[in-house]
Amino acid sequence: MLSFIPEKSVSVRLKRTKRVEIPLLPDAEIILNRYAGNYRILPVLSNQKMNDYVKDIAKLAGINTLVEQIRYEKGMPTLVSIPKHELVSSHIARHTFATLLIIKGVPLEVVSKALGHSDLKTTLIYAKIADEYKNQQILNAWGNQQSPTPAAPSDQSQ
Repeated sequence: MLSFIPEKSVSVRLKRTKRVEIPLLPDAEIILNRYAGNYRILPVLSNQKMNDYVKDIAKLAGINTLVEQIRYEKGMPTLVSIPKHELVSSHIARHTFATLLIIKGVPLEVVSKALGHSDLKTTLIYAKIADEYKNQQILNAWGNQQSPTPAAPSDQSQ
């Protein structure tokens, strides 16, 4: 079990902190135990360097699907294709974690606690994304056809 106090949750004005606990898979726990006793959970030089590492891991994991993105050159929009791993960041990883938890059926209240949110409304954006995913999966199950509608009852009042 990982227990920590997120930097954003420390309130000097209110003189309180909020502790977050997250269960860990055994492999993740082994990695984090290497750095036990450090100020941070993992040694990070900067957010930018951390995101560089996350991009490297995504690339090694084979997240190479090309995605289209609009880039502006000299004020003109240009459509370019870039590998998806270039878009990955620690923030995206956090969103993915939350969305996958909801897709796997973890209650929204539990996801909210795991993310350290103090208000459930903050977590609702992930539920909307998960609902879109579930809806697409249902449509895919029907081969992208319209879902069947029950036949109208026949009029036998004659």
